[in-house]
Amino acid sequence: MTSESIEKYRKMYPNDGIGFEISGGVSVERESDGAGFRGDENESDEVFLDRLERSKKAGKNLFYEEWEPFEYEDDVDY
Repeated sequence: MTSESIEKYRKMYPNDGIGFEISGGVSVERESDGAGFRGDENESDEVFLDRLERSKKAGKNLFYEEWEPFEYEDDVDY
């Protein structure tokens, strides 16, 4: 996945956190409650941008529904 796709997400959801994971892939942190969601490390730009477009049409963030939820561990540095 490219940084251009990440920037498109940031423009659409400017209050969320989004970034590349060390292990590969991308994660999103929902601004409203800090919940985390992690995408497949092999997700392509095409699939990511399709989800972004579908989110726009649906009027809700489908990344929260289609990606795996995760929680940061308190005693781990990220």
